[in-house]
Amino acid sequence: MAVLLAVVAGSFGVAYGVDRRFFEAGTFALAAVAAFAAVASLLAVRARERRQNEIAADLRLLVERQRLALADATAERPEPTVLFLHQNAGVQRLRIERRHPRPLDVDQTVDHERTLALRTLPSVRTPLVGSLKIYREPSEHDRDRFREQVETYAAGLREALEQYDAHRRERALRVSGRFRVENLSRRAGHHLTVRAYFPDPFEVVRGEPDRPAIPRRPTFHGKRAGLTALLGGETRLPAESDLSLRPRPVSRGSGNVSRPVYRDGSAIVEVGVERLSHSRPADMAEEDRWILRLGRPGVYPIRWEILGDELQEPVRGELWLEVVELLDDTPIRSVKELLGENDPAAQESGSRPDSAP
Repeated sequence: MAVLLAVVAGSFGVAYGVDRRFFEAGTFALAAVAAFAAVASLLAVRARERRQNEIAADLRLLVERQRLALADATAERPEPTVLFLHQNAGVQRLRIERRHPRPLDVDQTVDHERTLALRTLPSVRTPLVGSLKIYREPSEHDRDRFREQVETYAAGLREALEQYDAHRRERALRVSGRFRVENLSRRAGHHLTVRAYFPDPFEVVRGEPDRPAIPRRPTFHGKRAGLTALLGGETRLPAESDLSLRPRPVSRGSGNVSRPVYRDGSAIVEVGVERLSHSRPADMAEEDRWILRLGRPGVYPIRWEILGDELQEPVRGELWLEVVELLDDTPIRSVKELLGENDPAAQESGSRPDSAP
């Protein structure tokens, strides 16, 4: 700028010394040049200011993004965890005691049931002179026909007992339980997916086979049915449905845990949790217990993971399940004893250790 002013001043001096006309023309030209230079300088200044403003705006946007990212990283998030549910408490280690089926002596059971059936057949008695006959004695034909009926029953009973024994042994291999999902954070979680990975030799139970029916023991009535009813009736075996397990009262737990889903391949149990608050855990309902088949008792680690949109990454952990088998070698020798055994409920005990065994 100083050089430009010196050039302008020198030009004015030369022009004035030569001729005043040239001086006026030069004055006009120099004024135009000066004006153009001033405009160019002003535009350059404004361009620099605009560029500086854009840089400042970009820096503010970058700082704001960094601030939001840092706030989001440090914000409180749900902290869900999975436990076994035992006696309304969450435990990290669960022990299940299941009873091994008692041995069934098929031969002695059939003989016992045959004897009980034949006991209903009246014995042959010699009537006393002048005695009162309340009912007519069965004929020999009736006796033979009933004995054949008992033998048919015994043959069918033997086959039914073998099928029933195989069914009860298969059912005894099952283990079941429930999960509890707790939240260690004060922020509630929504739409969570919980997956538990059971290792080999756990297997998914596909379908529920019907329990084989035990045939009803025949009873000889003949013409004395009215009298036996009057005297209290025959000694009859209760129907199988009378001896079966009655359903226990159940609850739907916290009400927002879905029924278990079993994935193909490995034994994977999956449940969904609609909402998980800090003050109230989410429990599986009693009627929604997971059921798996386990042929070999032992201690097994159960890996789990929780997925959700509110979680930065899946939450993972591990539980421990111990299954022991209680043995009773006392043989079963009657149908009533067999049906009365039912499916003994497994005994559970749990603990919440700070570390894995």
